[in-house]
Amino acid sequence: MGQSSKFIRKWVCPSILLLSLSSCSSWSSTLSKVKIQKEIELKEKTDQALATNDFRKGYWPEEKWWEMFEDQQLSSFIQIGIDTNPSLKAAEARVKQANQEAFVTRAKLFPQIQGFFNYLYTFLGRKGLPAALKSFNPNYNLFALMLDFTYEFDFWRKNMNAYQAALGAARTQEAINQQTKMILSVSIAKQYYDLQANCTRMAILQEILENKTKLFRLIELRRENRIDNLIDINNVKQEILSLQEALAGLAGELKLQKNLLITLMGKNPAEEIKIMTIWDLPNKTFELPDSIGLDLLARRPDLMAQVWTVYSMTRQVGVAVAQFLPNVNLAAVGGTDAMSFSDLFSSKAWSTGVLPYLTFPVFLGGKLRGQLKAQLAAYEAAVYDYNSLLLNAANEVVSGITKINTASEKLGYQNDEVGSKKDNYNLVYSRYKHGIDSMIKVLMSDYDFLQSRYQQVDLSSERVQASIDLVRALGGGYHYQQAENNKEIKKL
Repeated sequence: MGQSSKFIRKWVCPSILLLSLSSCSSWSSTLSKVKIQKEIELKEKTDQALATNDFRKGYWPEEKWWEMFEDQQLSSFIQIGIDTNPSLKAAEARVKQANQEAFVTRAKLFPQIQGFFNYLYTFLGRKGLPAALKSFNPNYNLFALMLDFTYEFDFWRKNMNAYQAALGAARTQEAINQQTKMILSVSIAKQYYDLQANCTRMAILQEILENKTKLFRLIELRRENRIDNLIDINNVKQEILSLQEALAGLAGELKLQKNLLITLMGKNPAEEIKIMTIWDLPNKTFELPDSIGLDLLARRPDLMAQVWTVYSMTRQVGVAVAQFLPNVNLAAVGGTDAMSFSDLFSSKAWSTGVLPYLTFPVFLGGKLRGQLKAQLAAYEAAVYDYNSLLLNAANEVVSGITKINTASEKLGYQNDEVGSKKDNYNLVYSRYKHGIDSMIKVLMSDYDFLQSRYQQVDLSSERVQASIDLVRALGGGYHYQQAENNKEIKKL
């Protein structure tokens, strides 16, 4: 017996270990081939943006980034949404679930002890008993009170890797929760300023309609005096009808926008809320950090969610590798058992047992190899998804900067045009007061001014929307402060 156990320790166990390692020897090389990209170069684009008047060197968006617009109404709407939106609450609940599932996985790192109590009643028929046993009572009881102990020695870090993978999944859910919160605030802000822009457009259309109505009356009066003809009246009448149609469409769009805004706030869309109208949309200089490419990972919750997914996949690969290696377990049982309850706690009733055992795979039909290859493929997909997401994030930043620059440039020209047409209107009105020009020219000049004002609102809205999009591209105030110092992240 001694010689055989020595042979097993010296030859059989090392052979099993070598066979297992050779079966999964390619996993480390596969991991090394696929690298996660942690930063992207954006300094040149940032420097170009800071050289314009639309940006100034500053900090990343703050957690309550919407306060940059200095609009108390917007701030209150976003805060209501954060407090009551059910989608955000669901994301928070999933974070709690993922954390608890990680605790469940962590339990495998510790010994498991369970207590149990058994009661067995047995009746043996005398007819089937041997003659020597027929004098005994065929009815007997068996009581057992035991503690069951099991422990798996985690030599290959299988259980630790499973726990780390579950932690990675929990961190992923936390980042997704922050992403949901950021998208909610961005959506409310975009919808809010869309609604405000449409309110301003509606007011301008009302002024244009009044302008055309006055013009219609004047032309009708001129026709009565045989100065203008019916064609001129019909042309103005058609313009009035088109304006009324546009106003009706805009009114319907305003109702839909208000309903969507209320829904985003987590309230019943059938409810009515009072929204104060602002006529001048904010045109703020955007603060831009000069280290976007280096810090974008820690500032974007969707990037951090994907990083934690990659981390979790890495640990899952470790779990799959450990399946090839032997498991060393220890089981023990201890307690009392007796045929009467009164004897259950006597010293003679105590009994114990210890069972160390070793399990290892011999032939599973390719199951373990398939599991490992599947986990390696999942890891590769997660890395490529992250690298793709990083490129898209960089594109969103660059596009956001370009959109703000373009919208600001167009808005600058439009502001000059509005000013010029306003001056022209004042001149024509002055000439009218002195009897040089007619009221028709005044109304036409006023119409030109209102049209340019309408286009100004469009461009102002475009710039505000571009600013909100850039806030989203920069992470919306999210900051994972441990990203630079986290040892596990650095290993990826």
